[in-house]
Amino acid sequence: PMATTSAGDARVEKWVSASQGYGQTRLNRNAVGQPLVLNGMPVAHGIGTHASSTIAIDLPDGSTRFRARVGLESEGARLNGGGTLKILVFTQDPMVGSALPTAPVPFDLTALGLGPKVQVRDLWSHRSLGTHENVFAPELSWHGAGLYRISPLRQR
Repeated sequence: PMATTSAGDARVEKWVSASQGYGQTRLNRNAVGQPLVLNGMPVAHGIGTHASSTIAIDLPDGSTRFRARVGLESEGARLNGGGTLKILVFTQDPMVGSALPTAPVPFDLTALGLGPKVQVRDLWSHRSLGTHENVFAPELSWHGAGLYRISPLRQR
């Protein structure tokens, strides 16, 4: 990768943070430490990482352009028979200032044939969530999940 500043082009050789699904993010090597190769051609300068990764880079002050050639590294393509990549470049952290709130996720208990009153137990926290009538609406975080046992309330 290259950054363009008023002083000219500068190679990007450091990153602030990196996370990857496998191996390590490396300079001039792939995720398992072998030389970088794209389309059968050696790559002298680059950042190698697993396809499922996030790399945060601080560009030099005054940068006006960022350039990078990206692709599925030959060893990864060979092992997995190819693949699909989605490359996203942001000028600022997309998560900063976006504290994603929780949201209720309502279940119509009567539509499930469980109503009107049920007992709910959170199976992950091993806690009873009490009795609910007609609707159960747990608060879940963004992209969150819950695992619940919902039992009809026995009438006496």
